[in-house]
Amino acid sequence: MSIHQIYKQLVPADILTEVLNQVEADPDWVKDNGIAPLRLYTTIIKFPKIKEIVDKTFPELELKIENKIYFQKYPVGGVCKDHIDPSRITVVILIQEPDRGGFLSVEGTEAYLKAGDAIMFDGTDHHKMTPVLRGQRISLALWFK
Repeated sequence: MSIHQIYKQLVPADILTEVLNQVEADPDWVKDNGIAPLRLYTTIIKFPKIKEIVDKTFPELELKIENKIYFQKYPVGGVCKDHIDPSRITVVILIQEPDRGGFLSVEGTEAYLKAGDAIMFDGTDHHKMTPVLRGQRISLALWFK
Protein backbone atom coordinates (compact mmCIF):
# COMPACT_ATOMS: atom_id res chain seq x y z
CA MET A 1 0.00 0.00 0.00
CA SER A 2 1.21 3.47 -0.76
CA ILE A 3 -0.66 6.46 0.60
CA HIS A 4 0.62 10.02 0.74
CA GLN A 5 -2.08 12.20 2.20
CA ILE A 6 -1.35 15.81 3.19
CA TYR A 7 -3.50 17.58 5.79
CA LYS A 8 -3.22 21.36 5.59
CA GLN A 9 -3.12 23.35 8.83
CA LEU A 10 -3.84 20.29 10.96
CA VAL A 11 -2.03 21.79 13.94
CA PRO A 12 -3.27 25.21 15.12
CA ALA A 13 -0.83 28.13 15.37
CA ASP A 14 -1.08 28.33 19.18
CA ILE A 15 0.08 24.73 19.55
CA LEU A 16 2.94 25.31 17.08
CA THR A 17 4.01 28.30 19.17
CA GLU A 18 3.82 26.23 22.36
CA VAL A 19 6.04 23.52 20.85
CA LEU A 20 8.57 26.05 19.52
CA ASN A 21 8.68 27.83 22.89
CA GLN A 22 9.45 24.53 24.64
CA VAL A 23 12.20 23.76 22.13
CA GLU A 24 13.79 27.20 22.44
CA ALA A 25 13.59 27.18 26.25
CA ASP A 26 15.89 24.16 26.33
CA PRO A 27 17.69 23.77 22.97
CA ASP A 28 19.84 20.90 24.23
CA TRP A 29 17.01 18.57 25.21
CA VAL A 30 17.17 16.49 22.05
CA LYS A 31 18.69 13.37 23.50
CA ASP A 32 17.93 9.64 23.44
CA ASN A 33 17.89 9.39 19.63
CA GLY A 34 15.54 12.32 19.13
CA ILE A 35 12.70 11.00 21.30
CA ALA A 36 10.66 13.92 22.57
CA PRO A 37 10.56 14.44 26.35
CA LEU A 38 7.38 13.98 28.34
CA ARG A 39 6.62 17.70 28.54
CA LEU A 40 6.54 17.93 24.75
CA TYR A 41 4.56 14.70 24.46
CA THR A 42 1.78 16.17 26.60
CA THR A 43 1.59 19.12 24.18
CA ILE A 44 1.36 16.80 21.18
CA ILE A 45 -1.51 14.90 22.78
CA LYS A 46 -3.49 18.09 22.13
CA PHE A 47 -3.61 17.04 18.46
CA PRO A 48 -6.78 14.90 18.69
CA LYS A 49 -7.39 15.02 14.94
CA ILE A 50 -4.36 12.89 14.16
CA LYS A 51 -5.58 9.65 15.74
CA GLU A 52 -9.09 10.34 14.42
CA ILE A 53 -7.80 10.75 10.85
CA VAL A 54 -5.69 7.59 11.03
CA ASP A 55 -8.67 5.60 12.40
CA LYS A 56 -10.99 6.89 9.66
CA THR A 57 -8.46 6.17 6.92
CA PHE A 58 -7.62 2.66 8.15
CA PRO A 59 -10.64 1.44 10.19
CA GLU A 60 -9.76 -2.20 9.59
CA LEU A 61 -6.25 -1.94 11.05
CA GLU A 62 -6.93 -0.98 14.72
CA LEU A 63 -3.70 1.00 14.83
CA LYS A 64 -2.18 2.23 18.06
CA ILE A 65 0.15 5.19 18.33
CA GLU A 66 3.62 4.35 19.60
CA ASN A 67 4.15 6.20 22.86
CA LYS A 68 7.22 7.98 21.57
CA ILE A 69 7.30 11.06 19.40
CA TYR A 70 10.35 11.56 17.26
CA PHE A 71 11.62 15.13 17.15
CA GLN A 72 13.71 16.22 14.20
CA LYS A 73 15.55 19.53 14.08
CA TYR A 74 17.58 20.16 10.92
CA PRO A 75 19.87 23.23 10.63
CA VAL A 76 21.34 24.46 7.35
CA GLY A 77 22.91 21.46 5.60
CA GLY A 78 20.70 19.03 7.54
CA VAL A 79 19.43 16.11 5.52
CA CYS A 80 17.63 12.83 6.12
CA LYS A 81 18.77 9.95 3.93
CA ASP A 82 16.41 7.54 2.20
CA HIS A 83 14.91 5.06 4.67
CA ILE A 84 11.76 3.27 5.80
CA ASP A 85 10.20 3.34 9.27
CA PRO A 86 9.32 0.37 11.48
CA SER A 87 5.67 1.45 11.46
CA ARG A 88 2.50 0.66 9.60
CA ILE A 89 1.64 4.36 9.25
CA THR A 90 3.90 7.37 9.78
CA VAL A 91 2.60 10.88 10.38
CA VAL A 92 5.04 13.78 10.04
CA ILE A 93 3.98 17.18 11.36
CA LEU A 94 5.94 20.21 10.24
CA ILE A 95 6.42 22.55 13.20
CA GLN A 96 8.74 25.07 11.56
CA GLU A 97 9.45 25.22 7.85
CA PRO A 98 12.91 26.20 6.62
CA ASP A 99 13.34 29.31 4.47
CA ARG A 100 14.64 27.12 1.66
CA GLY A 101 15.02 23.37 1.05
CA GLY A 102 14.17 20.63 3.55
CA PHE A 103 11.39 19.03 1.50
CA LEU A 104 10.12 15.58 2.40
CA SER A 105 10.06 13.13 -0.50
CA VAL A 106 7.91 9.98 -0.23
CA GLU A 107 8.43 7.33 -2.91
CA GLY A 108 10.02 9.99 -5.14
CA THR A 109 7.23 12.57 -4.77
CA GLU A 110 8.12 15.78 -2.94
CA ALA A 111 5.65 17.02 -0.34
CA TYR A 112 5.56 20.79 0.06
CA LEU A 113 4.44 21.34 3.65
CA LYS A 114 3.90 24.55 5.56
CA ALA A 115 4.11 24.90 9.35
CA GLY A 116 1.08 23.16 10.85
CA ASP A 117 0.66 20.74 7.93
CA ALA A 118 0.94 16.99 8.36
CA ILE A 119 1.53 14.14 5.96
CA MET A 120 0.48 10.55 6.49
CA PHE A 121 2.09 7.68 4.60
CA ASP A 122 2.84 3.98 4.80
CA GLY A 123 5.88 3.59 7.05
CA THR A 124 7.36 1.07 4.62
CA ASP A 125 7.40 3.64 1.81
CA HIS A 126 10.89 4.95 1.10
CA HIS A 127 11.21 8.55 2.18
CA LYS A 128 13.92 11.16 2.65
CA MET A 129 14.40 14.89 3.10
CA THR A 130 16.29 17.24 0.81
CA PRO A 131 19.03 19.37 2.42
CA VAL A 132 17.99 22.47 4.32
CA LEU A 133 19.51 25.37 2.39
CA ARG A 134 18.44 28.29 4.59
CA GLY A 135 16.77 28.49 8.03
CA GLN A 136 15.93 25.36 10.01
CA ARG A 137 13.33 22.62 9.75
CA ILE A 138 11.59 21.29 12.85
CA SER A 139 9.20 18.37 12.60
CA LEU A 140 7.68 15.61 14.68
CA ALA A 141 7.08 12.05 13.54
CA LEU A 142 4.48 9.73 15.05
CA TRP A 143 4.40 6.03 14.34
CA PHE A 144 1.26 3.92 14.32
CA LYS A 145 1.65 0.15 14.58
